[in-house]
Amino acid sequence: MSTADAMRPRVLITDDEPDIRNDLSDYLSHLGYDVSVADDAGSTLSQVTETAFGVLLLDDMLPDESGLEILPELLDIRPSLSVIVMTGCPTVKSVIKAMRRGACDFVVKPFELDELKTAVHRAVQRNRRLVDEAFRNCKDTTRDSGAVTNLISQD
Repeated sequence: MSTADAMRPRVLITDDEPDIRNDLSDYLSHLGYDVSVADDAGSTLSQVTETAFGVLLLDDMLPDESGLEILPELLDIRPSLSVIVMTGCPTVKSVIKAMRRGACDFVVKPFELDELKTAVHRAVQRNRRLVDEAFRNCKDTTRDSGAVTNLISQD
């Protein structure tokens, strides 16, 4: 993998409709994202466990389980994952449920590609902020533990 490939934001698209998966994959790949696809909840959980995706486009209605039901588990696996929920049947209740479970955005099918592009861009920026913050916290913890070790060793 080249350095340029390593810098490309990773996006996972989960939708049970092959045309939507393929169209979104082609579009986001053309925009420079490293895109993978899944067609059900099980495959999504497996891929999120194995790969550090920054963004997940998650359909709320999957054949094996609701996308909204697996959302907390996905965020337990990857806390910095930015999840955009996609739905063809929006209700105020489903939007609220998605946001309460950790989604960072919500798009309604059929969506305009510019709307999707903007949502994915915001999600990538959010993910980068979360990863940077976690890295800073880790560095602070390491620095603090080093200071503690120095204090202890001086006694």
